[in-house]
Amino acid sequence: MVRFGLNYWKISENFKLGTDVSLNLENDGSLCLYNGSVWKKSLTAGGNPRVGAIYLVRLDWDGILRLYNQSLEKEDNWKSIWSVTEDKCLPKGLCGINSYCTNTDGGAQCTCLPGFDIAREGEWSAGCTSDFKVDCRDTNQSRSYVMRSVLNVTWEDNYYSASRGTTEESCKEGCLQDCNCIVTLFRDGECRKQKLPLSYGRFSPNATDMAFVREHSLNYIHPGLTGHRQRLTDVQKRALLGVSLGILGLLISSIIYYVRRQRGWCNHGKENKQSIDKFVLNHGYLAPKRYSYNEIKRITKSLTEKLGQGGYGVVYKGKLPDGQLVAVKVLKKTHDNAEEFVNEVASISRTSHVNIVNLLGFCYERNNKALVYEFMPNKSLDKFIHKSRSADPNCSLGWRKMYEIAVGVAQGLEYLHRGCNTRIVHFDIKPQNILLDEDFCPKISDFELAKLCVKKQSIISMLGTRGPIGYIAPEVFSRNFGIVSHKSDVYSYGIMLLRMAETGTNVETKSSQSSEHYFLEEIYENVVMQNEKIHDLMTEEEEEVVRKMLMVGFWCTQTAPLDRPSMNKVVDMLQGNLKSIQIPPMPFLLSSPKPQFSCSLPLPVIVETYAAPYGLINHYQPRGTLP
Repeated sequence: MVRFGLNYWKISENFKLGTDVSLNLENDGSLCLYNGSVWKKSLTAGGNPRVGAIYLVRLDWDGILRLYNQSLEKEDNWKSIWSVTEDKCLPKGLCGINSYCTNTDGGAQCTCLPGFDIAREGEWSAGCTSDFKVDCRDTNQSRSYVMRSVLNVTWEDNYYSASRGTTEESCKEGCLQDCNCIVTLFRDGECRKQKLPLSYGRFSPNATDMAFVREHSLNYIHPGLTGHRQRLTDVQKRALLGVSLGILGLLISSIIYYVRRQRGWCNHGKENKQSIDKFVLNHGYLAPKRYSYNEIKRITKSLTEKLGQGGYGVVYKGKLPDGQLVAVKVLKKTHDNAEEFVNEVASISRTSHVNIVNLLGFCYERNNKALVYEFMPNKSLDKFIHKSRSADPNCSLGWRKMYEIAVGVAQGLEYLHRGCNTRIVHFDIKPQNILLDEDFCPKISDFELAKLCVKKQSIISMLGTRGPIGYIAPEVFSRNFGIVSHKSDVYSYGIMLLRMAETGTNVETKSSQSSEHYFLEEIYENVVMQNEKIHDLMTEEEEEVVRKMLMVGFWCTQTAPLDRPSMNKVVDMLQGNLKSIQIPPMPFLLSSPKPQFSCSLPLPVIVETYAAPYGLINHYQPRGTLP
């Protein structure tokens, strides 16, 4: 310090800044000279370090000196790399008076002496207290009191009387006969009567120290005393009474809840049964066959061969008595809303199209519900779209077949939107819900989210609806983007079409290194706008097919629903000439980073999260209009 001080005064004199200059160490490690509050001179380059690690030595709250470090080259937290000791009980004073410290896996634990209570709840440094008093008028102390042992605990020795060459029993007896003695310490034949309070107690398994603490005898309490054990018994009685009343109240509440729920279940079950019976009555012989749950178990061999699993249930492979293979979707136990169940059954039973999955039957028995579909041996389209990530060589389709699948799905959606007596909006179009038969003919499945409306109705209520994250149209999340209608299916179809087409482009390998919206933006700029060649190994016919799928996909994913084509227009564009399709504008939401969502969130939460980044969507002006 003297050498540093001399250098400091020497620096001050050399720079001729006067005698009222102070030396300051800044937060970035630089040294500066100040004249009062005015900066005078920087003595070092300073600056925050960028590489390596920084270190911190700190005397922590538990009294242990520790060394910490933190990396400067990555996001990191302070980590302890050295400490004076790992014994949390070594520093004195962690536990207050009349208590002792014990090392545990979770740190240090403080324990009061027998007969003592913590002074302030949650503040162990405040120590422990007791209102225990010894009746010195009692002539038989050994009958009224006992000495309780505390082993392997060392204390600060604060004795007022000591004797050597004694035994444990004589040490305890000597304390009992002294009405001023509350605690006595015994070690190696030496007995020391202690003054209260005791300090710096520390448990050590190797310690030979023993402490004997006076307490009231269990079988005798002096009538004139209001000692600790009598007070503790009253507390126990009050606590026992409170616990008993709480358990009784909980039991009564549970009984009331159970009775009400049973009544609710009965009423709910009756309503659900009425809904199913009404559906079967209205459809007559056109209604799908109704199976019992025992029949479902026989069909699926007790649900042994699992085909897949989704958010609504598990799909099992089965066989009907006539030998026909089927896929049986057993709905989850929580799926107890008959309206949703009838919704899917009614949606599919109203359809008859080569690109719509055929519903053969259903089961509805209280908690057991199932749907019986025709079996699709080639599973779902998702398996073939993501072929580049699959090790299965069979997961590959030519571009002609992929194009035929895209057209088939479009025709199926066109039928749902226009061909049925009642318009059906699916709201769950994604590759996982496009099944493929033995000839790879696509069939739209899973109608849990489908909404039925008359043909003239275009605005649909979506209260409580959830759908496939990534394929959901923006207006489903927020009315800022437009109204919910059959155009929402067009958006989902467009996303699926882009994902079908993008796997054959030259920029495919970049998809793993950048997010999806940048990838689609790059495809749009290179393939759609600049008309670059899609892939060197593609034939001219394949080039036209993929380019057509991309352009239609970008038209279908326009942000505003009114800018999207209808499904019959989509079919015309896919089956028509590529040159007749105008270049679509780049969809706004595909050219901007998208927020991430959780499928389990209810819609009101998603709406607030999704709409916030796009509050200025009304200012978006499309660069083209659909012909």
